[in-house]
Amino acid sequence: MHRYSYYKTAACTLNVSIGDPQANKEEILKCIQELDSDTQLVVFPELCITGYTCQDLFYEHTLLNKAKQVLFEIVEELPENLVAVLGLPLEIDNKLYNCAAICFNHDILGIQVKTYIPSYNEFYETRWFSSASELKESTTFTYK
Repeated sequence: MHRYSYYKTAACTLNVSIGDPQANKEEILKCIQELDSDTQLVVFPELCITGYTCQDLFYEHTLLNKAKQVLFEIVEELPENLVAVLGLPLEIDNKLYNCAAICFNHDILGIQVKTYIPSYNEFYETRWFSSASELKESTTFTYK
């Protein structure tokens, strides 16, 4: 079939294990293996590496360090020519941010920090996360 220059994308949901980045890594890689071979972009849910509902576990450096380690491991196992967007919490300048890592060809191309942090109804992310607007303009984050 002729592709007509379409860009094949996928949005994946997975069975998240709250506070268990290793188990989530296995689920993420399983989802990636199940994609059609011509998929070029896959997007995963916010905080998919740790789980969205970790609450005060987000304050634990053990969880944050493991999430970062798992991100590097996933990046190394990504298929060639597949862009993957993965969510995880990252500590930058002693503040915690809800981030999306954009990964491609065994590298992290960038980190997008969430700007609008909800704090209404059932959402109270401001308890744990800072907004991207709080980052210094010259902030650089070394992720390797």
